[in-house]
Amino acid sequence: MKSVLEKLTFAVFEFVLVPEEKIVFPPFKGNVFRGALGKTLRNLTCASRLTDCKQCLIRDYCIYSKVFESFNIEGKQSMLKKVEKAPHPFIIYVPDKYQLEYPQNQNIHFYLTIIGDMMKYISYFILAFIDMGERGIGKTRTRFSVKEVRNGTITIYNGIDRRVNLDFDTMSGIDFMAEKWDKDSLTISLATPLRIKFDRRIQKRITFEMIVRNLLRRIYLLTNFYCNGPDSVDFKDLISMSGEITLLGSKIYWQPQVRFSYRQNKELSMGGVSGMLEFGGDFNPFVSFLRIGEYIHLGKGTAFGLGKIKIF
Repeated sequence: MKSVLEKLTFAVFEFVLVPEEKIVFPPFKGNVFRGALGKTLRNLTCASRLTDCKQCLIRDYCIYSKVFESFNIEGKQSMLKKVEKAPHPFIIYVPDKYQLEYPQNQNIHFYLTIIGDMMKYISYFILAFIDMGERGIGKTRTRFSVKEVRNGTITIYNGIDRRVNLDFDTMSGIDFMAEKWDKDSLTISLATPLRIKFDRRIQKRITFEMIVRNLLRRIYLLTNFYCNGPDSVDFKDLISMSGEITLLGSKIYWQPQVRFSYRQNKELSMGGVSGMLEFGGDFNPFVSFLRIGEYIHLGKGTAFGLGKIKIF
């Protein structure tokens, strides 16, 4: 996996929005932002206006297609033969999940993580949110302005001069390779619902091996598709070692939630496991990947902000 970590790159951007009037979000805030982003980005960039991107002659060059439709894995040399699409190259995470109401002029913060080559499209993401704010968001179509976008201490955009600074800091898998864990226990907090699919079912009982399998697979795919990573990698030894980690305590619960898919015209279940898991064992072989997982999330629905973890 060293060859993968050496290639993996990503950047985290903090967006600060200011509503023009009181805004009330549904419980699943990530769905509101992700859904509106997809619709707005398509309206801004689609040249053909076809309903099906697969029929478009320029889909391989279209920003919306690259970001939201993902690349089809067919024909690409991959060790994961059953994967049909690449994972989305971005994660939207909206903190303060229990705060659903924001009064007029109270700042709303959320984080956008972009992977590898897709970082060059940050201007399009910002433009999409500016346009989204002018049109309004949610059922009430509440308008907002993009006050600023930060990358750490760097201001990428501010609503006064409306210019984008592309000189931002990136993170690399190499930054995490020296991570050490000097304790014989480790707790994983599931900050947003975790949806791990195993044996074709979303799991309500989570093992350390499930987490490691999913995380290694996700890191590999993101690196392979968006960071010019290797086509093949062997993580069998890591998976084998993960099976030796024991569960010391579990305080998890199933958190139900749904989202409405306009494409499918129906509600879809997006429930997952939240809470905390405590494990015992030697975590040094895994801590680098777990730290990366704090930024890129794991499981299904990461583009909506699901699968946010924190280790301590």
